Amino acid sequence: MRTGRCIVVVGATALVGLMFWVAVAVGLYVDRGEAAGRPAPSGTISCTGRAGQECTNVPLPSIARASHLALPPATEVVDSSYQRFQDWRLTARLRLPAGASSPLAAPGVRSYYRSDRRAGPDGAYYRAAQSRDSAGRLVLDLEIFTT
Repeated sequence: MRTGRCIVVVGATALVGLMFWVAVAVGLYVDRGEAAGRPAPSGTISCTGRAGQECTNVPLPSIARASHLALPPATEVVDSSYQRFQDWRLTARLRLPAGASSPLAAPGVRSYYRSDRRAGPDGAYYRAAQSRDSAGRLVLDLEIFTT
């Protein structure tokens, strides 16, 4: 009688384990398919990676949404990256059009970028630095992350 129960328990455990690894394999297949070059839906970031995602060339609308900044349409993304594992981190270097004022000076934005020791209302931390390039255009270096 005990041998029969033992076989049932071992069989049930093996079945649960098999179902887990099938789910993992399906998840990796779907992730690999997205990384293989299928076009991402409009407004989303297409990334590669399995356990953690690492992305480059993050589009301007995604940066504007994450940064809570009103960026002029002619803003250029010089460099950008996005990493996600348990938390996420977005970095971007943006070149604003000639004559554009700093979006960091907007009244509602100052509270987000005020302190890197206090999270914003959405739980993320915001850092920004600004400089001018050789042509006098405003360059913003942004870092937005969760911990």
